[in-house]
Amino acid sequence: MKAIALSLVHVGINPETAEEMDAMRGFIRDVLGMEEGQETPISWFGAGNRIEFMKEKGRGTKGHLGFYTPDMDQAIRELKAQGYSFDQDSAQYDEDGSLRLIYLTEEINGFAIHLLSRES
Repeated sequence: MKAIALSLVHVGINPETAEEMDAMRGFIRDVLGMEEGQETPISWFGAGNRIEFMKEKGRGTKGHLGFYTPDMDQAIRELKAQGYSFDQDSAQYDEDGSLRLIYLTEEINGFAIHLLSRES
């Protein structure tokens, strides 16, 4: 079977407490020397936007993995053909109406999985 064109964009980490997340952010910043990036209403990004620190527990028992695909429609078709389904309520669209982000319904090893149509 042909491999789906996906590349890992970021790992989202869910905190159990605010203190736990502050400790992880501090470790990444102060010990590893990785800069914190942008802050959003629900998260902070760090390590070149490769780690998303959720402010509160987000999707996935442990967190989530975000994968970029250059062809969202093809990736969805191929994943559906392999038995995966998508949470239509999670779909986010760009201004032009094209699908920008969508989560799989299933968690894999405690991680929610989402596809992105652009590397952000």
